Order: sequence, then structure tokens, then C-alpha cells
Amino acid sequence: MTFDGSDRKQVRAREKELKIAESNRLAYTRRIMQDGPGRKWMCDLLTKCHIWQTAFASGQPDNTAFRLGEQNLGLQIFADVIAAAPQEYVLMMQEALTKEQVDDRRYSDDRQSAEPTGNDESTGRDDVEPVSSEYDPYARTDH
Repeated sequence: MTFDGSDRKQVRAREKELKIAESNRLAYTRRIMQDGPGRKWMCDLLTKCHIWQTAFASGQPDNTAFRLGEQNLGLQIFADVIAAAPQEYVLMMQEALTKEQVDDRRYSDDRQSAEPTGNDESTGRDDVEPVSSEYDPYARTDH
């Protein structure tokens, strides 16, 4: 049957259908955000949709347009998350920040080794004597 916008009965029925669909979408979003794996999945999805960064790709208008499409969908999902589960969104971002900090520490070159190195200097090498401050790499040594 074709929708007739001048028929008030059909308009009310369509509005009711849309309201139920929105309610169901928000309820499902709320359900996803209730547990850790769901929040991680949602955070990964929103990240892939570039909602926290620009979609612009210099010199690549087709790539920019594609990313803008992803971003548009991501922003719609983001609006549902904020409307349905604002406290869970904050929790999701805290969990993502904690994971990022752990990953930064794990892959950082500046981290300290938990194992003793055998000398007082934290060079990470036990088999090398401490370097003397009098060392001159350009000095000639006659052996």
C-alpha cells in the first residue's frame, strides 16, 4: 500500500511505527553498553567511524567522501549512545583511556625493567662496565 501523507490516520500510524522503532534502537544500544565487551565493541566501532578525528584526506576527495560517510553513520550511533546510556558512555571512555595508558606503558621505550640489572646504572646491560666520564671517542690509543 502506498503511503498517503494527506491521510491523518496513515500519518499517525507511521509516527507510531517510527516511535516504536526509535525506542527499540535505543533499548538495544543501552543493552550493548551494559557490559564490558559491548562497550569495547562500541568504542572500536566509533573509532573506525572517525568521530574523534577529521575525515579529511589531503588530495584524496574520494577518500574524504568515503570517510565522511563513515563519520556520518558514526555520529548517528554516537547520538544514540549518548541518548540511551550517558553514564555507560563515560565508563566506556574511561576504560578506553585505561587501555591506552597500559598499551603506552607496555610499548614505551622509556619503561623501567622490573628485573635487577646487576649494576646501579639502569642501562639494562649487566655485562658492560659503567662508562667513564673521561672517555673521549676521538682520542687515539696506541696499543
